Amino acid sequence: LFQDKRHADFNIVVGRQTFPVHKGVLSAVSPVFQTMFETSMKEAKTGEVDVDDIEPETMQELLRFAYTGDVEGLEKVAEGLLAAAHKYE
Repeated sequence: LFQDKRHADFNIVVGRQTFPVHKGVLSAVSPVFQTMFETSMKEAKTGEVDVDDIEPETMQELLRFAYTGDVEGLEKVAEGLLAAAHKYE
C-alpha cells in the first residue's frame, strides 16, 4: 500500500508535495490521525491536511514507517522524524 496509491482516500500536503495515503493505515498507527478522520474536523471534510512544520523528506519517511515499519536515510531525517513521531503519536 505504501507504493500503490490507487485506493488512497486522503492527501497529506507538505509544501508543494502531496502524499496520497490510506486513512485505515494511518488510523491504525496514529491516534492523532484516527481522531482527525473520525470527527467533524475540517480535514475529514476536505480529504486533506496541510502540514507546514515537517519537511517533505521527513513526511515521506514517517509514512514509510507507518506503512512498513522501516525508515530509509535515518541519519538525514532523525531529528525531524522524532518531532513528527511525537506530533502524530
